[in-house]
Amino acid sequence: MADTQVWDDLSQYFNVHGDEIDPGAADNILIAWPPMVIFLEENVTKGGSILEYGCGTGGFAKKLASLGYTVKGMDPAPKMIEVAQKHLPQIQFAVGDANAINADEKFDAITGVMVFQFESNLTETFEKLASHVNPGGCVVFAVFNPAWIVECIQKGILFNGFDNPQALGKGTMDFGQGRATDVYIRETVEYDEVMTNLGFRRLLEERPPYTVEFIEKYPTDQPTNVPEFLVLGYKKA
Repeated sequence: MADTQVWDDLSQYFNVHGDEIDPGAADNILIAWPPMVIFLEENVTKGGSILEYGCGTGGFAKKLASLGYTVKGMDPAPKMIEVAQKHLPQIQFAVGDANAINADEKFDAITGVMVFQFESNLTETFEKLASHVNPGGCVVFAVFNPAWIVECIQKGILFNGFDNPQALGKGTMDFGQGRATDVYIRETVEYDEVMTNLGFRRLLEERPPYTVEFIEKYPTDQPTNVPEFLVLGYKKA
């Protein structure tokens, strides 16, 4: 995954446990989470085990636990996990990436909210994660919608360094104040190829739009004319 120092520095930016939530975290909650939750409720029995991979400060892990799932959160950034553990002592959290999952751990689902676009070797990461998914289990995640990235590049915000601003691929995401990290923008077909080779079948592809309510509550200079998120869900044979 990406440089953990950047994510440690952003641990308060993505802290979802206070009264005021930054728009950069609120869009995850209000737009990306709902289709992921619906997918899980349709495919994973309540009480089932879920690994929230790249869990950040634990917001989605908290949501999943509230729905009756048994949740473990994992993130490579120690300060993210520190915040999560402070606010959610009832949930198990661990520092690490896919290499740190215990060999005998199996889950009914693995989730990832805005994580996999920061993975340079997607195939290797998913191979490791897939080995920890029970037969019939699921993987569901949200990543950047490529069309939204193109809009951001045209506006000159957030992203730069792509060799081809239309085909995208590898670039840089700049959070400001010297905090930047590599980002890898992929189309659905690229995720499908990796997951199909691992024995998964795609059941979900959704690009949830910005809502009027979100825009009114969180005014932003970021493009809202196209969806920010691409949400994909897969089921293991």
